[in-house]
Amino acid sequence: VRIEKDKLESRPFDASNISNMLNVKKIEIKPAKTRYGVGDVFSHIGGKATLISLDGSKRVVDTSRLYIYEEPDTFVLGKHTVTLYNANNIPATYEIEVLPKYMVNLTVEGPGVVGEYPTSVLEGDDLKIKLTPNGFFNKVSSVYVNGKRVATTNKTLKLTDIKEDLNI
Repeated sequence: VRIEKDKLESRPFDASNISNMLNVKKIEIKPAKTRYGVGDVFSHIGGKATLISLDGSKRVVDTSRLYIYEEPDTFVLGKHTVTLYNANNIPATYEIEVLPKYMVNLTVEGPGVVGEYPTSVLEGDDLKIKLTPNGFFNKVSSVYVNGKRVATTNKTLKLTDIKEDLNI
């Protein structure tokens, strides 16, 4: 490889990014997700971390720029503390909750439409069913949850409404 000096770009070194990362006194986390179903894969990526420097200036970065030493066990129900660190080991914590997850098999029927759609719902969440005909012959007439007819129009089902059908 041959590098010609006259073809190189020269830019002054900008230490502000390094300085902002190293002079952090506090980190505030706004996680992307705080509720997980049993066995879900945990990820700290996608949230926002506000880095507060010694001089009080703030910089927001994706939480993927932070490190985690021990991930929470999503096979254990309940609340778990997550601790993320910057390059200087300044910690920031937040809580996640691992909840029961119920598998739901939606079956849709109608002229020109038949389909099964496995999905899951966390305890405390609603199962939203949006019936959208797509095409001339596709008119949804019924929706079944685990074999029981539950809807013929757009509907939001409370988990408590279908607990019997989920064998909870």
